[in-house]
Amino acid sequence: MRKTYSIASKLKKRRVRATPQRIAILQFLYSDLNNHPTAEEIYESLKKTFPSLSTATIYSSLQALKKAGLIQELSIRRDRISYDPIPETHHHFYCEECRKIFNINIPCPVARRKSFGGHTVNEVQAYFYGICSECTKKTKKKQKNKKKERKMKKTIRQIIQIDEEKCNGCGLCIPNCPEGALQIIDGKARLISDLFCDGLGACIGHCPEEAILIEEREADPYDEKKVMENIIKQGKNVVKAHLLHLKEHGENNLLHQAMEVLKENNVDISPEEFIRKEQQTEPSCSCPGAKVMDFTETEKTPDKGPMQKKPSRLRQWPVQIKLVPPIAPFLNNADLLITADCVPFAYNNFHDDFLQGKVLLVGCPKLDDAQYYEEKITHILEQNNVKSITILHMEVPCCFGLVQLVKNAIKASGKDIPIRDITIGIKGEIKNGA
Repeated sequence: MRKTYSIASKLKKRRVRATPQRIAILQFLYSDLNNHPTAEEIYESLKKTFPSLSTATIYSSLQALKKAGLIQELSIRRDRISYDPIPETHHHFYCEECRKIFNINIPCPVARRKSFGGHTVNEVQAYFYGICSECTKKTKKKQKNKKKERKMKKTIRQIIQIDEEKCNGCGLCIPNCPEGALQIIDGKARLISDLFCDGLGACIGHCPEEAILIEEREADPYDEKKVMENIIKQGKNVVKAHLLHLKEHGENNLLHQAMEVLKENNVDISPEEFIRKEQQTEPSCSCPGAKVMDFTETEKTPDKGPMQKKPSRLRQWPVQIKLVPPIAPFLNNADLLITADCVPFAYNNFHDDFLQGKVLLVGCPKLDDAQYYEEKITHILEQNNVKSITILHMEVPCCFGLVQLVKNAIKASGKDIPIRDITIGIKGEIKNGA
């Protein structure tokens, strides 16, 4: 690490006031020239030494150091700014696997040009994206062991998890699991076998206590043949419910396997009968998150003439949970609106009824990394004084995970923050929580 007087002297030469915070920032950057930290990471490293240090001081100090030509600002990570203590012109490589940034020094004819086409060049930065050497080695090793991994009994896949503290043993989830993976034992819903759980979550939306979630963990591979052998014993109605469940989730391969088992056991349910029944009746365990529905109005809506455009109520950017920095100034003393990304499309007055006066965070608990969301929101709550949280989600089962991950984040932050949980129907109506 460079000595304090050396850094202070360097700052003085560049006519930058040598405050203890600026000296500490440069010491941290110089401690590892291959590290390219964000402002948030610098703040986390220094806040114990400087208890009164604020994020605003970090940002203003970094800007002063950049203006003085002591550091570089990098946008190689796309969603956040990083800082490089080497101000001289060089290039950078970003590993898309481990997310590390590497300094690289390679001849670049373009970098030497001071002007072209009448334009004056002040700064040149070249960013390279790919897989670093260490990650490449790991990938090759994984490919070598691929055959061995396939032979392993366990696999990483989605499967339901039951929170025993929340479960009251009501049993509403049982009839909505035609695979027979759930049973009430000792007054609680239990997953009796990984083999029977397909991880599609038909049971989630039927739990009034929000005790059922989908997690990704090591489990026995789902076995459609064993599931069908179990379901056949329960009668044709349960078999049909299971087939419809597979159909709605687009699990055509599993559906084909199920039909083969029915044929082997001489069960009189043909594919044609299944398709006809699906068109005529509403399935008892339908999953609206995946089911195709048409809400087109049969009657033409009368023309009400030109309508006045309403102003947007959005007060900050970015809005995606992945992109919002936990130390963004607009988060402090904010009322948060955390919404599933389908809600604004379903609810036609989203801006005026819900967004006005709130800071918006948007994400999809089904398609994105829910664990990452939970950790990110926890960090936001730890770093800021959040006054309240409103959670907006759709009525479909896959959307209920948003509520639980926000509650987990509040608990992990150690704070007592009031929440409001609002469910929106797939036709745009408020189901509850208004």
